[in-house]
Amino acid sequence: MTMEQRVQNLRQEFDRTFSIPREERRESFEDFIAVRVAGDPYLLRLADLAALAARRTIVPLPSRRPECLGLIGHQGAPAALFSLRLLLGYGASASPPRWMAVLRDAAATALAFDEYEGFARIPESEIRPLGPAAQRRFVSRGARHGEQLRLVVDVPAIVKTLGDSQR
Repeated sequence: MTMEQRVQNLRQEFDRTFSIPREERRESFEDFIAVRVAGDPYLLRLADLAALAARRTIVPLPSRRPECLGLIGHQGAPAALFSLRLLLGYGASASPPRWMAVLRDAAATALAFDEYEGFARIPESEIRPLGPAAQRRFVSRGARHGEQLRLVVDVPAIVKTLGDSQR
């Protein structure tokens, strides 16, 4: 192959690279709701939730679990309400919780929390495991949302724990 043919081949190869559609890197995202529990920032996976409610009447229910706040009505049926604050290891609040998240995969179960801060779509690449020192009960991952690190609540682990305790 002559030098001129080689240059011609390289030129054609170079030009051909611009005619090939560029592969778009598709970032995967997870959807969350941003909440506060005892003033600390958390995330709840939207896929784990069936509904979000505010200011529901809580009917006290005797229970061996201190996290059980009672029953709320959801779509005409009762749902057991548990304090996310107590499940995460914080002390009890002096005032009743304002927000409740009804869980998708747990039959008639809801979690109560202090503040709802909105929707958050976070790239999966930004959701990372926490180091052993930063982990706490029902939390093993964290994600940066805006300027803040938020802890991701492991709702399936909560559901499993609540289900195991009722056996």
